[in-house]
This record gives sequence, C-alpha cells and structure tokens, in this order.
Amino acid sequence: MEAKTVSVYLTVEQADVMGEWIANARRLDELLEELQEVSFRITERSLPPKPARRAGKRGPGATFG
Repeated sequence: MEAKTVSVYLTVEQADVMGEWIANARRLDELLEELQEVSFRITERSLPPKPARRAGKRGPGATFG
C-alpha cells in the first residue's frame, strides 16, 4: 500500500475522543522529554569527571613546523 492520506468523517463523539487521544499523545511527548532531561542530568552526575585534555599533545605522525 502506498502512503496516501485518507480522509474520513467523524461523529462529534469520535472527534471528541480523537481530540483527547491527541492531547494525551502531546502530554506523553512532553513527559518523555522531561524524563530524558532528568535521566541525562543524573547520568552526568553519576559518571566520573572527564580528564582534562593536555594542551599541545599531538597524535602519532604529527609534524612540527
């Protein structure tokens, strides 16, 4: 089946239910985003600090000129 938009008519009751579903989905998206942000903050606090990078350190084969 090709991806094509299909329009249907809804009763007032069906439209009300769909409206609730859409509102619930949007709220769920907001909550998931908030949960992800909290999770990232907790992870950052739980991990050991990153070692400081040393200035001037070059990889193998680096040339100085």
